[in-house]
Amino acid sequence: MTVALVNDELEPVFSYPAGAYTVLRVRADDSFTRRLIPKIIERALGFIERTDCETDPVWLGQLLYNGFATNSNLIHVLVALDSKENIIAHSVSYIETIQGVGNVATILQVEKSVRDGAEITDLGIKLVCEWAKSLGVKIVRNWTSTDSRTRRFEKYGFTKHRNVLQLTLE
Repeated sequence: MTVALVNDELEPVFSYPAGAYTVLRVRADDSFTRRLIPKIIERALGFIERTDCETDPVWLGQLLYNGFATNSNLIHVLVALDSKENIIAHSVSYIETIQGVGNVATILQVEKSVRDGAEITDLGIKLVCEWAKSLGVKIVRNWTSTDSRTRRFEKYGFTKHRNVLQLTLE
C-alpha cells in the first residue's frame, strides 16, 4: 500500500502549541511527522525498558509499523518537540475491541522527558479523547503500574475500574 502525502511541505499538518513546546499528531501521510517515525518507534520501544512495563516489544513494533504503514486511524501517536525538534514527550494509544464492552481507546504509553510542560500532558489527554470521540468510542482506558501514576490520570476524570491481582508460582 502506498501512502499519499497530504503535505509535501516541512510543516506538520496536525500541530498544537503547548507552552514552549509543540505537540504533533504523527501520521504517515504527513511528510513532516513521517520523518520522525523511526525515532518515535525507537522511543516507544525504549519506554518498555525504562519503565519495566509489561508490553511485548514485538507486539508494539507490529502495532506501530502496521499502523503507520496503512495510515490507520486506529492508532494515535502524539509527540512533543522542543525548539530544536527533539522529541521530549510521546504517547501511544490504540483502539481495541473488548467482548461485552465494544471498542475502547487504550492509552498504552505516556512519557515526558522534561519536568516542565504540564500543558503537554493536558493537551495530549484532550487530543486522545477527541480522537476517540471522533471514532464513536465512548471509553478511554489507561493501565498504570503505581498508585502515583493512577492519581495523575484521576485529575483528568479517569476512575479506577478494576484491580489486578497476581500470584507468581515458583
